[in-house]
Amino acid sequence: MAKKITITARMKKKFQSEANEHLDIFEKMLLVLEKEPKNLDAVDSAFRAIHCIKGNSDYIGKSDINTLSHELEDLLDEMHNQSIPVVKPVLTLLLKGPFV
Repeated sequence: MAKKITITARMKKKFQSEANEHLDIFEKMLLVLEKEPKNLDAVDSAFRAIHCIKGNSDYIGKSDINTLSHELEDLLDEMHNQSIPVVKPVLTLLLKGPFV
């Protein structure tokens, strides 16, 4: 039998705090990519930041954030694999998106 987890106000506050930290990293990596579009380390760091938000949002029950994070992960993965070029219009869209 699965144990039910109760999400407390403290857990929600911690999620928000950690998500803000990850969003700061995400934003910084996008700004790096504006100057260095071939910097795959920056793409990877942005991916890891979003990946953390995705996992934590799933745990805390925030399905809308989880869905969006998953889509961002897919986009960053395509940028890493060079299926989608790292170009200013894509970065501008990401910087103006719902996370930033």
